[in-house]
Amino acid sequence: MTGPRRRAAVAAHGYGMDRLDSLLPTAPVVWLLLVLFVGSG
Repeated sequence: MTGPRRRAAVAAHGYGMDRLDSLLPTAPVVWLLLVLFVGSG
């Protein structure tokens, strides 16, 4: 995988990691909601 597609993938991954870092403090809350949602389903 080379060229624009690879650059786009790398950029998307970097963006995703940045988002993940900014969302990390809320991760336990999201996890709890997910468990409750899946558990009730």
